[in-house]
Amino acid sequence: MPLRPIFTRPYTLILGAILILMVFPHMWRHDEWTDVYLDTSRRLAAGQDIYPPIPNFVYPPFSAILFLPLAWVPDKPAQVIWYVASAIALVLLVKAAWSLSGGNQVDRLDAPAAEHVIAVLACLCAMRFAFNALGHLSLDLIIALMLMYGGLAAVNGRWMRTAVWWGFAAAFKGPPVLFAGYLLWRRQWGPAIVMVLLAVTLNLLPDLIHRPAEGGLWVQRWNRQYVQALGQADYKPGFWYTDILNNQSLAGGFNRWFLTTFSAVPDGIRLTPRPDAMSVASLRHLLYAVDAVICLIAAAVMMPGSLRSWGDQAPSRASLEISIVMLLILLFSPVSSPSLFCILLLPAFCVTRAAVRRRAWFCWISIVLAILASTASHNLGFARTFNREMLWLGVITISATMLLLPCVWLLASQPAVVAE
Repeated sequence: MPLRPIFTRPYTLILGAILILMVFPHMWRHDEWTDVYLDTSRRLAAGQDIYPPIPNFVYPPFSAILFLPLAWVPDKPAQVIWYVASAIALVLLVKAAWSLSGGNQVDRLDAPAAEHVIAVLACLCAMRFAFNALGHLSLDLIIALMLMYGGLAAVNGRWMRTAVWWGFAAAFKGPPVLFAGYLLWRRQWGPAIVMVLLAVTLNLLPDLIHRPAEGGLWVQRWNRQYVQALGQADYKPGFWYTDILNNQSLAGGFNRWFLTTFSAVPDGIRLTPRPDAMSVASLRHLLYAVDAVICLIAAAVMMPGSLRSWGDQAPSRASLEISIVMLLILLFSPVSSPSLFCILLLPAFCVTRAAVRRRAWFCWISIVLAILASTASHNLGFARTFNREMLWLGVITISATMLLLPCVWLLASQPAVVAE
């Protein structure tokens, strides 16, 4: 009898089965997570350099302290423990994104058919990135969950709680700090300051264990060793310590499209410099101009006003605004790996909800194109170079753009309610 309610929840059964099956590889393989995060925490605990000359950990120092409780646990058990934590985060992420988009109870067989359509289509678009993050034991699921919880707090007017959630997310990686700009645009001065101060303070915690041998702070070392390189005259946008094909931000796309061409090789594709490539300076100017135009358009449709709901019209203005900022994080970041695109869950739910509930034709076209682009990023065993060629094209970037356009369109089509 107690099992009967479980069998009436199709999504719980499907997701649970997938998560159980995905845990087994982590029991015997050596994950990249161990070399990047766990090893860095062990180095911190042992008083060693967490930013060695040959880089494997290139993130802000806060992540180094996160896994100290696992520093003395053997690799395989530590991987399984973190997998379980990440799987829980994935489940909570889906629930939070669904709730933030305006969804009601859907995980039951007698739920309205429209809700099932919304859930399935949005998951076809975005869940593959969540599973990618889980498969790599990436911190991106935790970051995405914090961004969603911050959004839920914002919808309820709890801006200080929002600042805390978003501050933690920004402490792991820099790009979520864009939400501080959103808080300023919403005239939430105090929460914006709290968010930035919290992100900075959290990155000072590893210094309580030990500091760099040359003196100073770990966050200064990280800034000097990695961040300052982004501002050098010869810096090529899109370069980071990862395969350029996996960088699906606009910077990564501009790098590939304007500086490289590709040819097929036995193990995929080989990138070579374009003979007619534009100068690095011109590429940077073009990228920054495109970023500025997108930012101005987003700011124009998010003119400060009330975040009250539009009544029975879904999705809400708040969820659309937060979706836009999440999409800008992905597009504006110096590097956005496929796993970080798990935050597409919220905009995918929002756009699909508008397509189904409001019968918005533009949203229907956009979500279909976003699903096709997302699907094209899969590694198809029978097509040797297809996946790599699609990544060069930037299909994940295209998928995010196909969600950004309807979010902007929906906000522009509904004027902001004047704040009382």
